[in-house]
Amino acid sequence: MAEVEKTGGFPTRSYARMVAFQILYQEDTNPGLVSEYADDFIYNELHQLTCGVTPDDTPALARAGEPVNDELPQTKPLSVKELTALVAFTRRLVRNVQENRDRIDEAITAVSKNWDLSRMGVAERNILRLATGEMQIGRTPKAIVIDEALELAKKFSDRESLPFINGILDRVRVKPPELGPTADSGTNLSEDETTSGTPDTDS
Repeated sequence: MAEVEKTGGFPTRSYARMVAFQILYQEDTNPGLVSEYADDFIYNELHQLTCGVTPDDTPALARAGEPVNDELPQTKPLSVKELTALVAFTRRLVRNVQENRDRIDEAITAVSKNWDLSRMGVAERNILRLATGEMQIGRTPKAIVIDEALELAKKFSDRESLPFINGILDRVRVKPPELGPTADSGTNLSEDETTSGTPDTDS
């Protein structure tokens, strides 16, 4: 079962991983065209996913006492602090892959049993990159990271890819690559997570 990290009753870090994957996918298919608007995309997408409205709409709805998430009207939107922490978490996921792509790709290739990264689908390749990177720099249990990767595959790939992704990540889990801290903060994900207010849990 995929993790459910709750803030106000709905998943948060799962959204962050989905947005991070979308950026990595776009960078892979359109090199050099994403970085200039990546930060705005992260903020706007996370705000939309967690609140159900665009950032400009939220204050008016809150003043009117209207729910800001149509799918989950009984929940509260993220606070500014919570949203800021979620945005920071997403940026670190993305930048970790950007800054350590060679070592991440080497780790995947080493266990992929004759599957070169260039032969993999774009979705599968970037799901593997995202999860491999997080297994090394985050404090999230590796089994949860793998579950989350499989959830992304269900959304953005096909079910035939699930055993393939699961098998590679299970082998990477034994010995993930050694990666450095992300340049934006000088800290790793585990340090950021201790103050985020949205710890990883599978319950």
